[in-house]
Amino acid sequence: LQRVVFPSATAPATITSAYDVSLMRQREQATKAEYADYHLISLGPTTLGQPNPLPGAEWQFTFVNNGTTRLVTVVGTAWAPNDFVTTYVSGPQQYSSVATAVANAEQNFQGIG
Repeated sequence: LQRVVFPSATAPATITSAYDVSLMRQREQATKAEYADYHLISLGPTTLGQPNPLPGAEWQFTFVNNGTTRLVTVVGTAWAPNDFVTTYVSGPQQYSSVATAVANAEQNFQGIG
């Protein structure tokens, strides 16, 4: 779980999935330079939680680490005007069922605070 602070000037009055996706794209740009053999699978809007769903973004990509292709899923939502909270899950690509578990778990996300 990671909390990223963004300047308040970047936050719109109403937080939407489109805003969350734009923040996630900022993270993607930094990640491209960080990981060897980065490959984008998907990056787009999602809905997080029940019974009061929050707008969010989900990003999946692969990269190679020590000869092993790793699959990464990052799910995030803007929690307050200055906070973007993400969950990062990574594992060897042959364990892609982890990504499915994350996708299912995001439906159970509950914001407290």
